[in-house]
Amino acid sequence: MEDLFSPEFWALVQSAQNRGQRRGQAIFNIAYEMFPDIVRELNTTQYDPFHRDERISEFLEELVNRLTEKDSQ
Repeated sequence: MEDLFSPEFWALVQSAQNRGQRRGQAIFNIAYEMFPDIVRELNTTQYDPFHRDERISEFLEELVNRLTEKDSQ
């Protein structure tokens, strides 16, 4: 799943982690900067990894699903 996102995305995530954000927090925040409308829809759902790192995979999968749906419309 992680290979579906650009190296730039992961570099930004790493930078956020270096500033003290947990991985789930960093992924959520960077995704929000890049895809605010879709990530806003995922906020506080069962996919939201901000407070729970174990949701990262589900969050990324759902983000890809919604991005794919948006592109096909």
